[in-house]
Amino acid sequence: MKFFSAKNILIITIIIIAAIASVFYWHRSRSSLTDKAFLSNLKGEIVYTFREKDGVSNVYKISANGVGKKLIYHNEDKTNSNSFLPVWSE
Repeated sequence: MKFFSAKNILIITIIIIAAIASVFYWHRSRSSLTDKAFLSNLKGEIVYTFREKDGVSNVYKISANGVGKKLIYHNEDKTNSNSFLPVWSE
């Protein structure tokens, strides 16, 4: 009996794929808990641009932990690029 028969290679391949999938699933389930704990401790605010379904880009502000989204600039039309690449100034 040859060790490298097609049947043995198939079985080894299935075992390797199952092991990789198990490790990936375990890592992913643990990282989501870590991400939630990490995000809840963040301080500060984030300003970002979001393109709406109608193609208009608006500027929003949200706390670093993901709570309190607030619209700070509403763009009236698609051709106005003021909100596409905003620049921060004091």
